[in-house]
Amino acid sequence: MRKAPATPRSSRRSCAREAGAARALGLALLLALSCAACSPAADAELSLGRIERLSFVPAGQVSLSLSGRGVVSFEVHAPLLVDSYEVTRAEWLVFQRSLGSSAAPELVAHTSQWSADSGEWPASFVSHVEAEAFARSVGMRLPSVGEWLFIACGPQALPFPWGATDQRSVANTLELGLDRAVAVGTFEAGRSPQRVYDLVGNVAEWCSDLAPERESLAGDERVSVLGGSFHNRSRPVFDPRWIEGQSELFARALSRESRADDVGLRCVADAEEYLLAQLPSARPERSVARRYEALGHRWGVRARAFLEGLAQRPGASPALTHLIAGASR
Repeated sequence: MRKAPATPRSSRRSCAREAGAARALGLALLLALSCAACSPAADAELSLGRIERLSFVPAGQVSLSLSGRGVVSFEVHAPLLVDSYEVTRAEWLVFQRSLGSSAAPELVAHTSQWSADSGEWPASFVSHVEAEAFARSVGMRLPSVGEWLFIACGPQALPFPWGATDQRSVANTLELGLDRAVAVGTFEAGRSPQRVYDLVGNVAEWCSDLAPERESLAGDERVSVLGGSFHNRSRPVFDPRWIEGQSELFARALSRESRADDVGLRCVADAEEYLLAQLPSARPERSVARRYEALGHRWGVRARAFLEGLAQRPGASPALTHLIAGASR
Protein backbone atom coordinates (compact mmCIF):
# COMPACT_ATOMS: atom_id res chain seq x y z
CA MET A 1 0.00 0.00 0.00
CA ARG A 2 1.32 3.42 -0.93
CA LYS A 3 2.58 5.39 2.03
CA ALA A 4 0.99 8.83 2.39
CA PRO A 5 3.42 11.74 2.18
CA ALA A 6 4.36 13.47 5.38
CA THR A 7 2.58 16.65 6.33
CA PRO A 8 4.86 19.72 6.11
CA ARG A 9 6.56 20.66 9.39
CA SER A 10 4.70 23.97 9.80
CA SER A 11 1.39 22.22 9.24
CA ARG A 12 2.32 19.51 11.75
CA ARG A 13 2.91 22.14 14.45
CA SER A 14 -0.45 23.74 13.66
CA CYS A 15 -2.02 20.28 13.61
CA ALA A 16 -0.84 19.52 17.11
CA ARG A 17 -2.21 22.75 18.57
CA GLU A 18 -5.58 22.84 16.87
CA ALA A 19 -6.32 19.11 16.81
CA GLY A 20 -5.43 19.02 20.49
CA ALA A 21 -7.88 21.82 21.20
CA ALA A 22 -10.55 20.06 19.16
CA ARG A 23 -9.99 16.81 21.04
CA ALA A 24 -10.12 18.55 24.42
CA LEU A 25 -13.42 20.21 23.60
CA GLY A 26 -14.75 17.03 22.06
CA LEU A 27 -13.83 15.00 25.12
CA ALA A 28 -15.62 17.44 27.41
CA LEU A 29 -18.70 17.25 25.21
CA LEU A 30 -18.70 13.48 25.00
CA LEU A 31 -18.23 13.07 28.74
CA ALA A 32 -21.27 15.25 29.28
CA LEU A 33 -23.25 13.33 26.67
CA SER A 34 -22.41 10.01 28.24
CA CYS A 35 -23.46 11.02 31.78
CA ALA A 36 -26.16 8.67 32.97
CA ALA A 37 -27.69 11.23 35.32
CA CYS A 38 -29.38 14.22 33.77
CA SER A 39 -28.52 16.55 36.65
CA PRO A 40 -28.55 20.34 36.25
CA ALA A 41 -24.73 20.30 36.49
CA ALA A 42 -24.48 17.69 33.73
CA ASP A 43 -26.92 19.64 31.56
CA ALA A 44 -24.91 22.84 32.08
CA GLU A 45 -21.66 21.05 31.18
CA LEU A 46 -23.23 19.60 28.03
CA SER A 47 -24.53 23.00 26.98
CA LEU A 48 -21.23 24.79 27.57
CA GLY A 49 -19.22 22.02 25.94
CA ARG A 50 -21.30 22.36 22.80
CA ILE A 51 -21.22 26.18 22.79
CA GLU A 52 -17.42 26.12 23.10
CA ARG A 53 -17.25 24.33 19.75
CA LEU A 54 -19.09 27.16 17.98
CA SER A 55 -17.84 30.23 16.12
CA PHE A 56 -19.69 33.54 15.92
CA VAL A 57 -20.45 34.86 12.43
CA PRO A 58 -22.02 38.36 12.23
CA ALA A 59 -24.92 39.10 9.91
CA GLY A 60 -24.02 40.28 6.44
CA GLN A 61 -24.21 39.69 2.71
CA VAL A 62 -22.03 38.24 -0.02
CA SER A 63 -22.65 38.94 -3.72
CA LEU A 64 -21.35 36.58 -6.40
CA SER A 65 -21.50 36.87 -10.19
CA LEU A 66 -22.84 33.60 -11.63
CA SER A 67 -22.89 32.81 -15.34
CA GLY A 68 -26.37 33.10 -16.79
CA ARG A 69 -27.73 34.57 -13.56
CA GLY A 70 -25.84 37.80 -13.09
CA VAL A 71 -25.02 38.97 -9.59
CA VAL A 72 -26.64 36.80 -6.93
CA SER A 73 -26.67 38.12 -3.38
CA PHE A 74 -26.82 35.80 -0.38
CA GLU A 75 -27.87 37.59 2.78
CA VAL A 76 -27.51 36.37 6.36
CA HIS A 77 -30.06 38.50 8.18
CA ALA A 78 -29.02 37.69 11.76
CA PRO A 79 -25.82 36.52 13.47
CA LEU A 80 -25.06 32.82 13.33
CA LEU A 81 -23.33 30.33 15.55
CA VAL A 82 -21.44 27.85 13.41
CA ASP A 83 -19.67 24.60 14.19
CA SER A 84 -15.98 25.53 14.24
CA TYR A 85 -15.26 21.96 13.17
CA GLU A 86 -17.02 19.41 11.04
CA VAL A 87 -19.09 17.01 13.14
CA THR A 88 -16.75 14.28 14.32
CA ARG A 89 -17.08 10.52 14.29
CA ALA A 90 -17.15 10.48 18.09
CA GLU A 91 -20.04 12.95 18.16
CA TRP A 92 -21.85 11.03 15.45
CA LEU A 93 -21.57 7.67 17.24
CA VAL A 94 -23.16 9.12 20.36
CA PHE A 95 -26.10 10.25 18.23
CA GLN A 96 -26.24 7.01 16.27
CA ARG A 97 -26.46 4.96 19.46
CA SER A 98 -29.46 7.05 20.49
CA LEU A 99 -31.26 5.89 17.34
CA GLY A 100 -31.17 2.26 18.43
CA SER A 101 -32.62 -0.16 15.92
CA SER A 102 -33.89 2.67 13.70
CA ALA A 103 -30.36 3.45 12.48
CA ALA A 104 -29.89 2.50 8.82
CA PRO A 105 -28.15 -0.92 8.56
CA GLU A 106 -25.76 0.32 5.85
CA LEU A 107 -24.72 3.22 8.06
CA VAL A 108 -24.18 0.95 11.06
CA ALA A 109 -22.11 -1.42 8.95
CA HIS A 110 -19.96 1.46 7.71
CA THR A 111 -19.40 3.11 11.09
CA SER A 112 -18.52 -0.24 12.69
CA GLN A 113 -15.33 -0.11 10.59
CA TRP A 114 -14.20 3.23 12.06
CA SER A 115 -11.07 2.70 14.11
CA ALA A 116 -11.03 3.63 17.79
CA ASP A 117 -8.35 6.28 17.23
CA SER A 118 -10.32 8.13 14.51
CA GLY A 119 -12.90 9.74 16.79
CA GLU A 120 -11.80 13.27 15.83
CA TRP A 121 -12.02 12.58 12.10
CA PRO A 122 -15.13 14.07 10.47
CA ALA A 123 -18.18 11.83 10.32
CA SER A 124 -19.08 10.74 6.79
CA PHE A 125 -21.30 8.33 4.84
CA VAL A 126 -24.37 10.00 6.35
CA SER A 127 -27.38 10.86 4.24
CA HIS A 128 -28.94 14.32 4.12
CA VAL A 129 -31.91 13.10 6.18
CA GLU A 130 -29.58 11.71 8.86
CA ALA A 131 -27.51 14.89 8.87
CA GLU A 132 -30.66 16.95 9.43
CA ALA A 133 -31.67 14.68 12.29
CA PHE A 134 -28.27 15.07 13.98
CA ALA A 135 -28.47 18.85 13.69
CA ARG A 136 -31.92 18.88 15.29
CA SER A 137 -30.67 16.69 18.13
CA VAL A 138 -28.20 19.43 19.17
CA GLY A 139 -30.67 22.27 18.67
CA MET A 140 -29.18 23.36 15.35
CA ARG A 141 -29.72 22.86 11.61
CA LEU A 142 -27.84 22.45 8.36
CA PRO A 143 -26.74 25.72 6.73
CA SER A 144 -28.37 26.99 3.58
CA VAL A 145 -26.10 27.35 0.57
CA GLY A 146 -26.16 31.13 1.04
CA GLU A 147 -25.18 30.85 4.70
CA TRP A 148 -22.39 28.40 3.91
CA LEU A 149 -20.99 30.67 1.20
CA PHE A 150 -21.11 33.70 3.49
CA ILE A 151 -19.33 31.75 6.24
CA ALA A 152 -16.65 30.63 3.77
CA CYS A 153 -16.24 33.78 1.62
CA GLY A 154 -17.25 36.60 3.96
CA PRO A 155 -18.72 39.89 2.75
CA GLN A 156 -15.59 40.47 0.63
CA ALA A 157 -16.40 37.38 -1.48
CA LEU A 158 -12.91 36.00 -0.92
CA PRO A 159 -12.18 32.97 -3.09
CA PHE A 160 -10.79 30.93 -0.18
CA PRO A 161 -11.78 30.84 3.50
CA TRP A 162 -8.22 31.84 4.46
CA GLY A 163 -7.89 34.73 1.98
CA ALA A 164 -7.45 35.76 -1.62
CA THR A 165 -4.72 33.40 -2.82
CA ASP A 166 -4.50 29.67 -3.30
CA GLN A 167 -2.12 27.90 -0.94
CA ARG A 168 -1.01 24.33 -0.53
CA SER A 169 -0.82 22.38 2.72
CA VAL A 170 -3.55 24.46 4.36
CA ALA A 171 -6.42 22.08 3.52
CA ASN A 172 -6.83 18.34 3.13
CA THR A 173 -7.32 18.15 -0.61
CA LEU A 174 -6.16 15.69 -3.26
CA GLU A 175 -2.80 17.43 -3.65
CA LEU A 176 -1.67 16.20 -0.22
CA GLY A 177 -2.08 12.60 -1.34
CA LEU A 178 -3.46 11.40 2.01
CA ASP A 179 -6.54 9.84 0.38
CA ARG A 180 -8.43 10.00 3.67
CA ALA A 181 -9.86 12.43 6.17
CA VAL A 182 -7.79 13.81 9.06
CA ALA A 183 -8.71 15.11 12.51
CA VAL A 184 -10.89 18.19 12.42
CA GLY A 185 -9.05 21.45 13.06
CA THR A 186 -5.77 20.05 11.75
CA PHE A 187 -5.00 22.93 9.37
CA GLU A 188 -4.82 26.15 11.37
CA ALA A 189 -3.68 28.21 8.37
CA GLY A 190 -6.77 27.16 6.44
CA ARG A 191 -9.35 28.48 8.88
CA SER A 192 -11.60 31.46 8.20
CA PRO A 193 -11.25 34.78 10.09
CA GLN A 194 -14.09 33.60 12.37
CA ARG A 195 -12.06 30.46 13.22
CA VAL A 196 -14.13 28.03 11.15
CA TYR A 197 -11.96 25.13 10.00
CA ASP A 198 -11.94 22.75 7.02
CA LEU A 199 -14.40 24.66 4.86
CA VAL A 200 -12.28 23.49 1.93
CA GLY A 201 -11.21 19.86 1.91
CA ASN A 202 -11.40 17.04 4.47
CA VAL A 203 -15.05 16.19 3.76
CA ALA A 204 -17.67 17.99 1.71
CA GLU A 205 -20.56 19.33 3.78
CA TRP A 206 -24.30 18.93 3.37
CA CYS A 207 -26.36 22.10 2.95
CA SER A 208 -30.12 22.43 3.27
CA ASP A 209 -30.81 23.42 -0.34
CA LEU A 210 -29.44 23.43 -3.88
CA ALA A 211 -26.71 25.80 -5.05
CA PRO A 212 -27.69 27.95 -8.05
CA GLU A 213 -26.34 26.61 -11.34
CA ARG A 214 -26.29 27.92 -14.89
CA GLU A 215 -28.60 25.11 -15.98
CA SER A 216 -30.74 24.81 -12.84
CA LEU A 217 -34.09 23.16 -13.49
CA ALA A 218 -37.35 23.82 -11.68
CA GLY A 219 -38.35 20.98 -9.39
CA ASP A 220 -34.83 19.66 -8.86
CA GLU A 221 -35.06 17.97 -5.47
CA ARG A 222 -31.35 17.41 -4.97
CA VAL A 223 -29.32 19.35 -2.41
CA SER A 224 -25.73 20.54 -2.52
CA VAL A 225 -22.55 19.58 -0.71
CA LEU A 226 -19.95 22.34 -0.65
CA GLY A 227 -16.24 22.75 -0.07
CA GLY A 228 -14.89 19.59 -1.66
CA SER A 229 -12.98 16.85 0.12
CA PHE A 230 -9.78 14.86 0.24
CA HIS A 231 -10.92 13.36 -3.08
CA ASN A 232 -10.93 16.77 -4.82
CA ARG A 233 -8.19 19.11 -6.00
CA SER A 234 -8.01 22.46 -4.29
CA ARG A 235 -10.03 25.19 -5.95
CA PRO A 236 -11.71 28.44 -4.91
CA VAL A 237 -15.02 28.28 -3.11
CA PHE A 238 -16.14 30.72 -5.79
CA ASP A 239 -14.35 31.26 -9.09
CA PRO A 240 -15.91 33.83 -11.49
CA ARG A 241 -13.91 32.42 -14.40
CA TRP A 242 -16.64 30.09 -15.62
CA ILE A 243 -15.44 26.99 -17.48
CA GLU A 244 -17.70 24.91 -19.71
CA GLY A 245 -19.12 22.04 -17.68
CA GLN A 246 -17.96 23.43 -14.33
CA SER A 247 -19.84 25.51 -11.78
CA GLU A 248 -18.28 28.67 -10.40
CA LEU A 249 -19.07 27.26 -6.95
CA PHE A 250 -17.11 24.47 -5.29
CA ALA A 251 -20.30 22.45 -5.02
CA ARG A 252 -21.95 19.31 -6.29
CA ALA A 253 -25.60 18.29 -6.26
CA LEU A 254 -26.62 14.98 -4.66
CA SER A 255 -29.86 13.21 -3.89
CA ARG A 256 -30.91 13.38 -0.25
CA GLU A 257 -30.39 9.62 0.10
CA SER A 258 -26.78 9.71 -1.15
CA ARG A 259 -23.92 8.39 0.97
CA ALA A 260 -20.21 8.89 0.38
CA ASP A 261 -17.06 8.39 2.41
CA ASP A 262 -16.15 12.03 1.81
CA VAL A 263 -19.48 13.74 2.64
CA GLY A 264 -20.20 14.91 6.18
CA LEU A 265 -21.77 17.87 7.92
CA ARG A 266 -21.40 21.07 9.90
CA CYS A 267 -24.28 22.65 11.86
CA VAL A 268 -25.41 26.23 12.29
CA ALA A 269 -27.98 28.04 14.43
CA ASP A 270 -29.46 31.50 14.70
CA ALA A 271 -27.29 32.93 17.47
CA GLU A 272 -30.08 34.67 19.40
CA GLU A 273 -32.43 31.71 19.44
CA TYR A 274 -29.69 29.25 20.31
CA LEU A 275 -28.15 31.21 23.18
CA LEU A 276 -31.51 32.05 24.72
CA ALA A 277 -32.29 28.33 24.76
CA GLN A 278 -28.87 27.04 25.84
CA LEU A 279 -27.35 29.50 28.30
CA PRO A 280 -27.95 28.65 31.97
CA SER A 281 -30.31 30.66 34.14
CA ALA A 282 -28.06 30.28 37.20
CA ARG A 283 -24.90 32.28 37.81
CA PRO A 284 -21.92 30.16 36.70
CA GLU A 285 -19.21 29.07 39.08
CA ARG A 286 -15.86 30.84 38.83
CA SER A 287 -14.17 28.16 36.72
CA VAL A 288 -17.12 28.03 34.34
CA ALA A 289 -17.27 31.84 34.18
CA ARG A 290 -13.65 31.88 33.02
CA ARG A 291 -14.58 29.48 30.23
CA TYR A 292 -17.37 31.82 29.11
CA GLU A 293 -14.95 34.75 29.14
CA ALA A 294 -12.47 32.79 27.03
CA LEU A 295 -15.24 31.95 24.59
CA GLY A 296 -16.35 35.59 24.37
CA HIS A 297 -12.75 36.60 23.69
CA ARG A 298 -12.58 34.06 20.85
CA TRP A 299 -15.82 35.37 19.34
CA GLY A 300 -14.32 38.83 19.42
CA VAL A 301 -15.45 42.42 19.49
CA ARG A 302 -17.90 41.90 16.61
CA ALA A 303 -20.03 39.80 18.95
CA ARG A 304 -20.11 42.39 21.74
CA ALA A 305 -23.05 44.54 20.60
CA PHE A 306 -25.12 41.45 19.89
CA LEU A 307 -24.36 39.96 23.31
CA GLU A 308 -25.07 43.27 25.04
CA GLY A 309 -28.48 43.33 23.38
CA LEU A 310 -29.28 39.85 24.69
CA ALA A 311 -28.10 40.83 28.17
CA GLN A 312 -30.70 43.64 28.34
CA ARG A 313 -33.58 41.20 28.03
CA PRO A 314 -35.65 40.36 31.12
CA GLY A 315 -34.33 37.23 32.77
CA ALA A 316 -31.12 37.25 30.72
CA SER A 317 -28.58 34.56 31.58
CA PRO A 318 -25.77 35.72 33.91
CA ALA A 319 -23.37 33.91 31.59
CA LEU A 320 -23.84 36.75 29.11
CA THR A 321 -21.93 39.07 31.44
CA HIS A 322 -18.87 36.86 31.12
CA LEU A 323 -19.25 36.44 27.37
CA ILE A 324 -19.40 40.25 27.03
CA ALA A 325 -16.34 40.69 29.27
CA GLY A 326 -14.39 38.32 27.03
CA ALA A 327 -15.59 39.95 23.81
CA SER A 328 -14.53 43.36 25.16
CA ARG A 329 -10.91 42.38 25.80
